[in-house]
Amino acid sequence: MAVMPVDVSAAVATTGQAGRKKRGDGKAATGFLAPSMLGLLAFTAFPIVASLIIGFYNWPVIGSRTFTGLKNYETLLTSEEFRTAVLNTLVFVILYLPLNIVISLGLAVWIGSKSIKAPRALPHHLFHSGRDTRGRQRGDLLADPGSERAD
Repeated sequence: MAVMPVDVSAAVATTGQAGRKKRGDGKAATGFLAPSMLGLLAFTAFPIVASLIIGFYNWPVIGSRTFTGLKNYETLLTSEEFRTAVLNTLVFVILYLPLNIVISLGLAVWIGSKSIKAPRALPHHLFHSGRDTRGRQRGDLLADPGSERAD
């Protein structure tokens, strides 16, 4: 089978800056994104910046603050507790999370497989939805899976 060359220059030219200005979607997109951006700034960016600024001060709950410069960060980096916390976090991220994902995916594939049936010891409703064989919603999810429910 031969591969035919395709001229994409016309398609590229129509999707450039001129095409974007003609649509006029920028204001609508900004309107839809504004609430999310305000939430991101208020609950993520502002606390991160405030924490970095507070880190340069000795700031008790009651009393006045005093500027300490990098002394707080120096104390943090030389602390044994901080090293232990960083090591625990690295072990969690490098060992536990990938292992958890692999086991979860393996179980999901095993449960979803048509050739392997779930063990009888596990509850029926872990593997089936709350709908009966006709597609109707079951009223009692703890009912015997073999019983019919009258409507």
